[in-house]
Amino acid sequence: MNKYFSISKLGLFFGILATAVSFTACVKDNKDVVPYARIDLILDLSTDLSHLGPQETATIIPNASGIGGVIRFSHPKYPEIPLGAGQILQGNGVIIYRSDVYEYEVYDITCTFQAQTDYCRLDRSEDFEGLYVCPCCDSKFLVQNDGFVFEGPAAMPLKRYPAYIQNNALIVRN
Repeated sequence: MNKYFSISKLGLFFGILATAVSFTACVKDNKDVVPYARIDLILDLSTDLSHLGPQETATIIPNASGIGGVIRFSHPKYPEIPLGAGQILQGNGVIIYRSDVYEYEVYDITCTFQAQTDYCRLDRSEDFEGLYVCPCCDSKFLVQNDGFVFEGPAAMPLKRYPAYIQNNALIVRN
């Protein structure tokens, strides 16, 4: 009798677990995926990103054609720099965060809340370095913490792109 009783406890456990999973799968959430945007950037560390210090951010906003754009630094004393020829950046653009001397993180600048429908470009906060705010839903993201959602309604962190340094250049491709 004990053997059958323990099997039924195990069956009950898995039954409850399966029910809980099915209920959470049916709930509408805001974990939208940011639409694909082609990125093929080679940014020279000595010229393109020379004004980007550790713990600072820069944004790259594409022009209408998706080939070229402008680099804007978080520090207001530095001028905007046009992207060099042949740089491909589609979508809303990217945020580059320099976490250390040779460590860079690159995020899509699109809010993750209802990204498929709203496709809102984040604005840099004037009050706090590394904080980006959505003008559509007021979600806030911290790039110093892996694009973490600081305040919702967004639930997903910022989309991160692979980036590496080669020959004194930051290369970002997806």
